[in-house]
Amino acid sequence: MSQSSDKVVFGIDILPSSSPASTREPHYALVILKNGEVYDKNPNVALRRIIRLAWEYRPAIIGVDNIYELGENERSIVKVISLLPPETSVIQVNVDEDKVSKLWEKAKEASLISEYSKFPPLKTAYLVAKLADMGYGLKIRVFEEKTKIIISKGRSFGSGGMSQGRYQRHIRGLILQAVKKIKEALDEHGLDYDMVVRKSESGYDGAVFIVYAPREKLYGIVSTMKGHDIRVIIKPVYRERIEFETVKKKPVKRKPLIVGIDPGIYTGIAILDLDGNVLEVFSGKNIDRHSIIRKIEEYGKPLIIASDVSPPPDTLEKLSTTFNAKLYVPSQSLSQSEKEDLVKTYLQRIKCNISVTDSHQRDALAAALHALRFFKQKFEQIDSYLKKLELDLDVDKIRIDVVKGATIASAIEKEIYRKLSHELKQKHTEEKVRPKRKTKETNVESLLVEVEKLEKEKALLKEKLRKARNEIHELRKQLEIYHKQTNVQIRAIREIQSLSEEVRRLSEELKKVEKENLELRENIRKLEMMLREVSKGTYSIAKTATTLTLASLSKLERDYGKLENYDMVYIVNPAFAQEEAVERLFKENILAVLVEKPSREFKSLLESKAIPVIELNEVKDYVIKIGEIVFFKEELKEEAKARKEALRKLMLEKTSIDLEKIIREYRSERWGISL
Repeated sequence: MSQSSDKVVFGIDILPSSSPASTREPHYALVILKNGEVYDKNPNVALRRIIRLAWEYRPAIIGVDNIYELGENERSIVKVISLLPPETSVIQVNVDEDKVSKLWEKAKEASLISEYSKFPPLKTAYLVAKLADMGYGLKIRVFEEKTKIIISKGRSFGSGGMSQGRYQRHIRGLILQAVKKIKEALDEHGLDYDMVVRKSESGYDGAVFIVYAPREKLYGIVSTMKGHDIRVIIKPVYRERIEFETVKKKPVKRKPLIVGIDPGIYTGIAILDLDGNVLEVFSGKNIDRHSIIRKIEEYGKPLIIASDVSPPPDTLEKLSTTFNAKLYVPSQSLSQSEKEDLVKTYLQRIKCNISVTDSHQRDALAAALHALRFFKQKFEQIDSYLKKLELDLDVDKIRIDVVKGATIASAIEKEIYRKLSHELKQKHTEEKVRPKRKTKETNVESLLVEVEKLEKEKALLKEKLRKARNEIHELRKQLEIYHKQTNVQIRAIREIQSLSEEVRRLSEELKKVEKENLELRENIRKLEMMLREVSKGTYSIAKTATTLTLASLSKLERDYGKLENYDMVYIVNPAFAQEEAVERLFKENILAVLVEKPSREFKSLLESKAIPVIELNEVKDYVIKIGEIVFFKEELKEEAKARKEALRKLMLEKTSIDLEKIIREYRSERWGISL
């Protein structure tokens, strides 16, 4: 494995028999350089092995002469690069900011070959590696300068009773704590981010941070977590397309826009020009700020960022600062009916074929239209003023100045001054400076003196160059020593950070275990005390079943023995009752069923069979509950007997009434006697 002081470079070239588009894995020729010298080479190596060797050698560069040798499309190329070590750059050696050249042309320019010939793959891989090592080519960019942090529950919530509800509240509380902790860490380190959360009554169901920094900037600040309760996932955001790192876009004049934005988990965006033409309305889930910026810049530059609520969301304030745009906020938040009327009326009036498909698009368009209505009178005054002047001035520039606070008159004067300045500058550049003619002949002797002087200066410069080269050589040695020391320190710092994080995590787990241990000890103490009370006859134990089903009753009998006459049964989850199970309790003449917060159907079904349903909070003085075990005093049996007797009487009365009704109906049908 390479040492930290060694510079390792890979050069690869796909074999003629291979193709990234094939279903078979592509093979390559590979040359490995260490400090500029060939360290290893292989004429036929699979892509998976190149990736494995990259993690073994940790090369600074992997050079190629065509990026599409790594994959048939941008998605597959991104996939391959994402599997490489984070410190490894992929460079296409035959491309620069101006053009893509032939590999042999670059190799000839670098004095690696003297003339063109058809090279075998291993020779091509060597030339690629050497050119990459010498600094030729441009780096491939596949990641955005942003990272996504996703906080979610560790598992899905299932159906259940009170204990399931408590668990859900517990998880939402943990997610809330994790979100606060991550937010504090990002704020402490001054990182720019957007945050979107899904709120609930007891905390957060989930959250997403979009941090505008590369993944490596978050090392030691936020850590991944894959626990039973919650998960924290950190992953870099891929670019929409592959780009070369140093290629710069040519500046273009951008049209001023009014942009309405409704941010959130689902974000709506509406883009208008200053004349009120709707250029685009769209929405999407988890759209981050950089994506919003790129989409808007396809149409121009925002002059006004508009909100439909007051005060505006933080995202809009950040976007207005980024674009140096005016943030328009209504005096009070627009109501739903106001937004619907505003959008419907405007689209009908201009007969626009752009459809508004959801409430987020509607809110964004309403915000933009409300801002347009606010500035429309000013724009009309500008148009009227310019018609009187009959001057060829840039209307958009005047509108921009007026929106930013200038008066119409001062904005027009400023544009006239810009036009005058431009014409004067153009006239000045057209003037040519004529070279002065020499009026005297050159003296030969003076030229010889000048030549001698230049020779002496040349000798002095050579000596300075020699000293400079020696100094550079010494500085390079010192730099190598510094790099060695720095790399050791960086590794030590990362190891310390990793260990600190592990200590923190273990400390939290220890606190959790200690808390659980304390609770278990307390429960054991209570159980020991209650067992003594049971042995004295002061308390009895209710037989416990999870739900009122035949399966749960079978488990109850395995745990506590067979159901007997006048037993007390505790049901953990009284959400529903199986009729067969209720018949079983009726048949065994169960005295009463103890519960917490039963459903109405549950209670009605049992009481119809003369089985009392007693809620624990009604008889607090007679019961003690530890976990899912219920202890009760003998006095509770008397209360249960009284209730059972009352229910039996009601059942008999109802049965008697029903029997009389049946007899009357029979007589009426049989003999026509009306009673």
